[in-house]
Amino acid sequence: MTVDDAELLEICRRLVAFDTVSTASNVACAEYLANLLDGAGWQVRLHRDRALGADKASLVAWAGPPVEGGLALSGHMDVVPHADQPGWTRDPLVLAADGERVYGRGVADMKAFLAQCTVVARELDASRLERPLVLVFTCDEEAGCLGAARLAPHLRGLLGELPLPGECLIGEPTGFEVFIAHKGHVRLTVRIDGRGGHSSRPDLGTNAIAAMAEAAAELNVLEQDLLGRTTPEGRLLFPEFPAAAINLGMIAGGTADNMIADRCELTIGLRPLPGDDPELLVREVERRMREAVRRRFPAAVLTLVEREVTPAMSSPADGRLAQALAELTGCRHLRGAPFATDGGQLESAGIRSVICGPGELEQAHRPDESLPITHLRRGAELIREVVARLCC
Repeated sequence: MTVDDAELLEICRRLVAFDTVSTASNVACAEYLANLLDGAGWQVRLHRDRALGADKASLVAWAGPPVEGGLALSGHMDVVPHADQPGWTRDPLVLAADGERVYGRGVADMKAFLAQCTVVARELDASRLERPLVLVFTCDEEAGCLGAARLAPHLRGLLGELPLPGECLIGEPTGFEVFIAHKGHVRLTVRIDGRGGHSSRPDLGTNAIAAMAEAAAELNVLEQDLLGRTTPEGRLLFPEFPAAAINLGMIAGGTADNMIADRCELTIGLRPLPGDDPELLVREVERRMREAVRRRFPAAVLTLVEREVTPAMSSPADGRLAQALAELTGCRHLRGAPFATDGGQLESAGIRSVICGPGELEQAHRPDESLPITHLRRGAELIREVVARLCC
């Protein structure tokens, strides 16, 4: 049986038209998908909540017998902003095609995958399933996998008598390369309070920006130290940078050029490896920054004011899903993805994930986001083959 290309394109078109930026509601998008699946006889539940100032919903749907060893397919409904992003030559919310590619916000990251999952589910003869198939469509992934974090504790309850699936395919845009792991992400905001005054008398004040510069320089030293602690597993999974990465992301401070800055804030992004304890890394960052400030600015006060953790993910290379994807795609080098996904939150619920999907990573988050037309059918056929191997 071939994939229904017309239905696939129509669902893609409808999904792109929903403006599901993370600060807006995605409920209409979730309800649209829920109605499609309910109409095909699937059990469907919406997990509703409110976050980032808007009503939200994640979707869980399933078919098949209530036995162990099921498979999940997971993707996120939200997209990154487009309204003020320069470089668009098309309407971001209107699916367009030029014969080789389709265009629209989220078509690569990752609404085409949601459409593929939905078409495969609607065409599936559920009576052939020997193990359950579960769809998990989340919200707020682009805001730090927050929707999956809110959903994960409720998954068992939503599924009722159905056991949690053991493995999950996450269809992020990888060009059909297979990834079995990814680093986590920790967002930290650190504040330094100094003592303001007139810039002509620096001896009477404590410049918070200068103190933050010392602390930031120490993080460069720490990153090099972390590179010296790499493990064989880290070098295998993340050959480009096999250690926890540290990024100085945003900084703000001071009032005027003739005033001693009395406050400075720095937002830092940390990417710990699977197996790393994020809290230990946070404590080391905080300790190293505090000691660096104390050496030259003993009157300055450093405070950790915000912390947000997205967990890392790691799945065995010899798992059923990883091996099936490797065989079907011809991908022989199973390594770690350079980005974070909902897989870390799903792993905390007991579900191991593998990342493989249509589209190229470099298309995600860019203006005129696009996907090769050939990836539409190939992605749906890959999903169907995986489901046949693992659930039938």
